[in-house]
Amino acid sequence: MNTETKRFIYRGMNSAEYKLYNSAQRFWILNSLTKWKGKENIEYLKMFKFMLNRAKKDFLFKKVFEFYRLKNWEIDFPLMSILQHYGAPTPLLDWTYNFDVALYFATEKISYFGTSNSIKDYFSIYKIDKELNSNYNFINLKGIPRNETPKVDDYYRYIDQENLIYFLSDFEDKMITRKNIISQFTSIYNQNIIPQEGLLIFNPFPDTPFEDYFRNSPSENKPIYCINIHKHMAEYIRRRLKKKMITKSFIYPSISDNAKNALNIYLDDITKLN
Repeated sequence: MNTETKRFIYRGMNSAEYKLYNSAQRFWILNSLTKWKGKENIEYLKMFKFMLNRAKKDFLFKKVFEFYRLKNWEIDFPLMSILQHYGAPTPLLDWTYNFDVALYFATEKISYFGTSNSIKDYFSIYKIDKELNSNYNFINLKGIPRNETPKVDDYYRYIDQENLIYFLSDFEDKMITRKNIISQFTSIYNQNIIPQEGLLIFNPFPDTPFEDYFRNSPSENKPIYCINIHKHMAEYIRRRLKKKMITKSFIYPSISDNAKNALNIYLDDITKLN
């Protein structure tokens, strides 16, 4: 992945009617959690503080972070990336550096048999140019020195700084080679993120979809762009992606299956008829 490709990130959505909410926002909004105790929206972040503090006590997670020599105050975001991968609601939203991967996720589960042109009949590909608009600072948390590693508590004050957009990525080489940083943020326990060329964007707001970050940008200079594609193109796109080897087995690799396949290919080869 060269420097130019790191500049652009993508996300595929299987319906153009959906906003860019992360899983925690959907969980928070659908369950009306603000009404459970009559608290203000700031409790949204306290929910993650509780989740993380509980997960830090898990024996397996403790062993993992001991292996990586991370201190208790350094593990909020690496741990959040694990929770994201295994289905817990988090304030992280998946993106990718690979346009084809975004297409795969957008079309993966589409079955379309209609002929209409409503918004529901389109899927979306979002593209962000991280360097386009100087009003917004995209900051890789992995590039922050370990003694300055942020915790969820730090984002109570972040709420008033919408122009700062934090993301987690193990792919940006200039960060990986620096000393005194956390060695892995997103690929601990998540090998899928490697073929998916994935990164995670943090959104601390309970009900602000990510595209609304840029609502005050001049239209000709927005760092975010969206294209809607009719769903009748989904099957064609899937077949084109298959030719590029962007398939389910690539996106969601099974290491055990790959290991068995290596043996089976060898056994098939030596038993070929002359």
